[in-house]
Amino acid sequence: MAKWTKREIKKLREDASPYPWDDLRFPLTGARLDSGSTRYSYDFFNGGITFDDDSRYTNEVISMLAQLPHEWLEEDNVRLHLHWLQAIAGGNWLLAYKIYKNGETAAIDANYNNHTFLTGEESFTYSSGTIVQITDFGEIAMKGVGLSDMIHMALWKDTDNESTLFAGSDANARTALELDIHYRKRGSYVDKDGANISEQDTFLGSYFEYQHLDPKYRKQYNIDK
Repeated sequence: MAKWTKREIKKLREDASPYPWDDLRFPLTGARLDSGSTRYSYDFFNGGITFDDDSRYTNEVISMLAQLPHEWLEEDNVRLHLHWLQAIAGGNWLLAYKIYKNGETAAIDANYNNHTFLTGEESFTYSSGTIVQITDFGEIAMKGVGLSDMIHMALWKDTDNESTLFAGSDANARTALELDIHYRKRGSYVDKDGANISEQDTFLGSYFEYQHLDPKYRKQYNIDK
């Protein structure tokens, strides 16, 4: 593991964030689509997956699996966001998730009954043209969830409001670009008084940030043998 120099620590201290945020990202062009479906397709020219104006819940689904990284602030809530192209107001985006905990019994499902469903809110007000919209599905409570545990997510455009979770139908083609899990990273503290490290001690940023300092600092790295 690299050793921290005084200059590196100073740089981190001057630009510290108590809990730096990062994203686990899922470009949807890497997702597998149901080969029998004709209601959504890859958008090779713009990136993402276009759900047709008649795409159906639960038939047209994108299924994704994420493993929680080791630098995640363990048990801290995470947030789910969908980036998509909005060319007309509205958008019935429906997300379902369930959590797999390593070493614990897993439900082997044939439906989504054991998932939690989220609808979300749009981050930007649509007026005209095509904009890059973000739908924020809110927080997932992560109490009792550990490092390397996994989250399974399923995404639909609920055209006919079959879930009954929306105000009405959404008979428009929509292109989903990317789903991401917004999470806070663990950090390190300076133990200023020799006692137990506390919230009052100086925060130095995460080890991830230390590893990605400006190039001029890289030559100062020393490696433990």
